[in-house]
Amino acid sequence: MEFKAIEAGKEYAVRTKVAVGEPLLRVAAIEKVLRNHQVKVRHVDEPHAGMEEFFPQRNFIVPWREVKAFLRDEQRMTAVYNRSAEIYDRVTEDTLQLIFESSGETDINVHSGGRVTGGKPAMERFAARAGLTPPFDGLDGTAFLDRHGEYHMSLVGGEKLARAFAAAEPNSVTLDIEAEEEKLLAQGYGPGDRFWHDYLRKKRPAFALARQWAGTEHELARLNKEIVRLQNLLGMAVSDLRTAGSVREANRLERMIVGK
Repeated sequence: MEFKAIEAGKEYAVRTKVAVGEPLLRVAAIEKVLRNHQVKVRHVDEPHAGMEEFFPQRNFIVPWREVKAFLRDEQRMTAVYNRSAEIYDRVTEDTLQLIFESSGETDINVHSGGRVTGGKPAMERFAARAGLTPPFDGLDGTAFLDRHGEYHMSLVGGEKLARAFAAAEPNSVTLDIEAEEEKLLAQGYGPGDRFWHDYLRKKRPAFALARQWAGTEHELARLNKEIVRLQNLLGMAVSDLRTAGSVREANRLERMIVGK
């Protein structure tokens, strides 16, 4: 909890050791010490009822009235991480984040260790574009909507969601990859900026996987379409040169086009 959110006279759940699964103690805040962000509390429940002591702000977990909902979310979060352990790796994480970002949604994130989160509106918009509808139980049995209105799911569910989006909007994915590759490649040519090329090499496995999910056939079709577009532009350039009287230049360009 944030220090400013703690109020004297109200009850909170604290942990002597801040870790998942540790016991929650019920205390009433008495006063706050601004200089070191400590809070003087009085224990409410036995065996320490009435005892007063100081706790750092970081040990305050939630207001006591939210304990049941908090514990339910914490238990479900543990299930999410356990499910993610089945497929957890850096490339999968990077690929999911890349595809979520390619949608333009900024409120969907992949967290290190194996968790995908997103605000309810963003996740539901993304799912709709992917041809899916919540709840997301069908994608991932551990997926849930927490008490704050945020969706959580494992990498297993996140991969299914990202694959569906990539299949539904392959252009969004492949165009975003191309833009990122071009940017990193250009940045790496600056003086002292070769580290961007190293970063690009680390990202290429994720780029390749995202392209695969978007469909190899789609990518080939898009490239062929681009080739035809460029050939048409060059043909127009040849015609314009001849019209302008630059026949020699037009002939030279035409030979280059056909590879002679």
